Parts: sequence; structure tokens; C-alpha cells
Amino acid sequence: MQTIIVNEKLLDNKKAILQTIRETYDNGFNYEYYKILLPYLTHDELLARYKNIKPIVYYNNNFYNLKKYNEKMLRNESYIYNLKNNIRDIIDLNESEILDDFNCYHKYGNMNLFKPSIAEILEQFPDNLLDEANAFYMIDYPNDVTDLNNQLDILKAGCHKSTIRALKLKR
Repeated sequence: MQTIIVNEKLLDNKKAILQTIRETYDNGFNYEYYKILLPYLTHDELLARYKNIKPIVYYNNNFYNLKKYNEKMLRNESYIYNLKNNIRDIIDLNESEILDDFNCYHKYGNMNLFKPSIAEILEQFPDNLLDEANAFYMIDYPNDVTDLNNQLDILKAGCHKSTIRALKLKR
């Protein structure tokens, strides 16, 4: 069997790469599939970003800070599940500044379960916002089968796609 990368395309967030891969078997059969490569931050890089840029969530008509996460939780837990137990203080966004919205890609174990991690977002955070942003929240993500069908190429490549809003909160 021979495996080659047929095409690589930088995705819209300029951090993720969509690869088209072709496997050619000895019997002449060709199989093509897609794979998304996501950036990865080291332990120290991730914790430094997390120290400066905090996730917030919308729950019960309010925005909230979340509990503190350790590195394992940052990488392996969905921060939008179990919000009732994870939320902390209410945040007033009235005087916050919206810096930008960007797309973010999240690997899945089951295509029907959207489980974004904080690490995935911080790893894909735009470089030009790192010094100014101090918070983010998710403004769009796949809610149902229709949304997943609108992301078929991304879904076939093993990811879901969300839209993240980068903020500068007043301190």
C-alpha cells in the first residue's frame, strides 16, 4: 500500500490544515479521505494562554466565568457540558469590546456529539489577538443534524466547526 497527500489547504482560521490523502493498494484500488491537522501548544504555552484568555459561557440568559481548569481538563473536557456545576460569577459584557470572530475546529469521538475543549480554542486563537484578548465565548456551533450536514467536508475529516468571539473585557 502507498499513502500520499494529494492536497493540503489552509482552512479559514489560518491555523488548521485540511489534507486530502490517497491510499493506493497493491490490487490497484484507490481510497481517498480527508484529515484535519490542528495546532498543538506545549504544556507551558497552553497554560500561559489560559492564564490570559478565559472562556466564558452563556447560560440561563447570562454570561458566566467558569471554574478553574487544569491542563488535563483543558485538553480533554468539553467546557460547554455540565454548565450548572461549572459556572461561577456572572459577567457584564456591556462594556466589553468585541475584537473578532473566528472559526475553530474540534475533533470528535462520535460525530453526533459536539465536545469542544478550551485547549482546541486556545490553540487556534488568532495570533493578532493574543495580546489584546482576555476572554472568548462560542457564538455558533452544530446544534443538530441539519447543522452537521452543512459541515460535511469538515465532518468527514473528523472535526466539527464552531465560531468563537474574542473579547476584551473591562477588568
